[in-house]
Amino acid sequence: MVMNIQTVGIIGYGNFGSFAHHVIQMYFAHVEVRISSTRHNPDDQTFFSFEDACMSDLLILAVPISAFDEVVERAVPVMGTNTILVDICTVKSCTVEILKRHGSKIKYLSTHPMFGFNSYRWAAGDLGKLRLIFCDHNLSKSDYEEVKSFLSGIGLRISEQAPDEHDKMIADTLFLAHLVSQILTEGKFERSDIGTASFDSLMNVMESLHQDRALFQDVYKYNPYCKKTLEQFFDAEQNIRQLLTGTAKKGKN
Repeated sequence: MVMNIQTVGIIGYGNFGSFAHHVIQMYFAHVEVRISSTRHNPDDQTFFSFEDACMSDLLILAVPISAFDEVVERAVPVMGTNTILVDICTVKSCTVEILKRHGSKIKYLSTHPMFGFNSYRWAAGDLGKLRLIFCDHNLSKSDYEEVKSFLSGIGLRISEQAPDEHDKMIADTLFLAHLVSQILTEGKFERSDIGTASFDSLMNVMESLHQDRALFQDVYKYNPYCKKTLEQFFDAEQNIRQLLTGTAKKGKN
């Protein structure tokens, strides 16, 4: 397939926005990247105005879930006619609902990259070890296949999943990992010279996720399945505490 994607806009230049910029530069040298960031003034070389970034062939919204609705509202009137908006938020049901409200005015693809800079580093730059979930879109078959080809062409493993099913699984996986990381951080647990491999794995989780507290809070707020996971975790913690203190009820596992 002939690649027609020549420009990629990135709104937001935090952890994932800067990481996406790096990956595009690394694997798609011919693609012009237009970044719009409130922390950088436009220079028309790397950083562009919001409007110019929105005119790109692909527009990646690398913004917090809490800001997603506001940014979409701002982007829709100034997007190019053929621009494809790419949603990369961690929670999918709420962002898909927002995108569907504008579905007659824009082209969109709702995704969740199951990776970031740390995952990329641990994979030693092997994108074939990283997974990208496609959750919803309103693209034509040809547009969909072109974007899929663009992303799978660098080795990413692409799979499809319904938004609600995705959010259920995220609550019991990624949110749970964030929860453990935040608890370890709050408890000020640290590496030890005699740490076992399993303990070092826990520390790896903490160190890769503990700085994402805002994301952790957003995922809990916007993913309705996280409440059940949180309750399940602390019910289990209480049972284990009772087991260790000898206060568990008889007959209880």
